[in-house]
Amino acid sequence: MSPATGAPNTSPLLILAPGAIDAGHFEDYARQMYPEYSRLNLPTWIVGPGVGGGSISERPADMLKVWPEREPIIRQQPATLKVMIDEIIERHCG
Repeated sequence: MSPATGAPNTSPLLILAPGAIDAGHFEDYARQMYPEYSRLNLPTWIVGPGVGGGSISERPADMLKVWPEREPIIRQQPATLKVMIDEIIERHCG
């Protein structure tokens, strides 16, 4: 539920973390943002910068899921991230 409106939330929280270039930096972002994502109670990922060269829309990025359950850091292509978001929205709106 949205704290402001009481309506069901339909999208995840993505924390863009340009400085998250290794596990330690991801942990720093997770610790600093914990009060916010735990209060919002949304599926939450911390997304690091794109890796490699080429078009930014094609670069994979490391991601750390931190809420509601913690998962290991994974590297995802932008298209895969979009599919994950669409699936979360579908489950919420079903």
